[in-house]
Amino acid sequence: MTTSSIDSVSANNQPLAKKLATGLKALDIDLSAERHQKLLLYLDLLLRYARPLGLTSLDDPLMALERHILDSLTPLPWLPDEGRLLDVGSGAGLPGIPLKIARDTLEVMLIEARRRRASFMTYALGVLDLKGIKVLRCHLGQDCPLKEETYEVVISRALSDLDRFISLAWPYVAPDGWLVAMKGPEIRPELASLSPALREKLFIKNLRLPFSGAKRNLIFIRK
Repeated sequence: MTTSSIDSVSANNQPLAKKLATGLKALDIDLSAERHQKLLLYLDLLLRYARPLGLTSLDDPLMALERHILDSLTPLPWLPDEGRLLDVGSGAGLPGIPLKIARDTLEVMLIEARRRRASFMTYALGVLDLKGIKVLRCHLGQDCPLKEETYEVVISRALSDLDRFISLAWPYVAPDGWLVAMKGPEIRPELASLSPALREKLFIKNLRLPFSGAKRNLIFIRK
C-alpha cells in the first residue's frame, strides 16, 4: 500500500489515532508517526477482513485497538532491540505483526496452522509492506520445517496452557534467549505446575491495559 493510502487511513481515524497515542504513552512506548499509521492500518485490516472471516470476535474499533494492538505491544519494553522472534499460534498476526511494526529491527517468524489465518497474515504483510517477517503454516513441534533454528524471543498470546507452550517452544529458544507467555489476570495455577528450576528462571510483569484496566501478566523465562 502506498504512503498516501496509509495517510488516508490515519486521517479517517483521528479519534482512534488519539486513543492510540494515549494508550502507547500509558504503556511507556514511544513510536514514530509512521509506525502509528501502520498500526492503525493493521487495525483497519483486522476490522475490515479478519472480523468477517471469523478471525476475531471484536468489531468495536476502540476495543480492538486496546485488546489487539495495545495488548500485543505490552512486551515491547522488555524485548531486545535486535534478534529473531518466533510468534507461536499467531492467529491473525498477534502479537507478532504489531511488534514488528513497532520494532522493525526484529526478524519475525509467524507460526499458524490454520489456513485462513495464515492467508490473512500473508495478505496483511503485503499491504503493510513489512520486510523481515514471514508466515509459516504448520504446527510447532509437528510439521514445522524449523530444524535446528533458535530465536532470541519465542512468544505466544494464544496458547492457554503454560506447560504446553514451554514444552513446545523451549527447543527453539536460543541460549540466553527468552520465552514470553502473555497471560490474563489469573496465572497462579499455571505457575504452580512448573518445576522449581523453571520458576527460578522467570520473572513476571503485572500490568493493566490503558482504557479498560484489564489485568495482564507477562511471564518471561530465561534460557
